[in-house]
Amino acid sequence: MRCRGFDDVSRPTVCRLGLPLVTLLVTLLVLGSDAGGVATRARGFLFDFLSAARPRSYQDTRVSGHPVRVVEIDPASIAKFGAWPWPHGTLAGLIDAAGKRGASVIVLAGSIDQPDPASGRQFDCLVPPSEF
Repeated sequence: MRCRGFDDVSRPTVCRLGLPLVTLLVTLLVLGSDAGGVATRARGFLFDFLSAARPRSYQDTRVSGHPVRVVEIDPASIAKFGAWPWPHGTLAGLIDAAGKRGASVIVLAGSIDQPDPASGRQFDCLVPPSEF
């Protein structure tokens, strides 16, 4: 039985390329769709391997000119802005103020996945639908 493809033996035939191409396409489809979390686990394993193979060297942030500052919510902040979660506008103002003071990276370590307590959607239930 002869595969359909190129007649010249020196060129690859479609039969020789068919299985690798199908395998490549299926692999890309599985990794692209992240079916079953395969791609996520593969990235995690790769990250762990590379982190162990070439760990980052310690850099003193004070020497590099980028000192780390930790800003915590204290009782005075709660008295000024109210209980957490703060309105997104308040958080945006605080982030802008930190940026203007020279912060190059800002990390919010608290949960901000709750709806904005000051958004209009929170108050829709207080107004009867007939008044819209």
